[in-house]
Amino acid sequence: LAPCLTVLFNRIYGAEYPREFTTSTLSPIFKKGGESCCDNYRGIAVGGPLCKLYANIIGRRLNNYCEGNRLRAVSQAGCR
Repeated sequence: LAPCLTVLFNRIYGAEYPREFTTSTLSPIFKKGGESCCDNYRGIAVGGPLCKLYANIIGRRLNNYCEGNRLRAVSQAGCR
């Protein structure tokens, strides 16, 4: 499985983005109030598992790069 994912992610990194990564399923999440009112819901976009995995890998790479090159403010505590 790892070799296949490596090929896929390297192609994405080279700007060949799979069509499946450009769509997601929108799930309505109830907030509060009357359930019959559409304004009481918010949408959550749910992508596929490979898209999530790729986003996680890119996020880690960016985080490591920023931390390694001291690109974040010393006072920044959140989102680290």
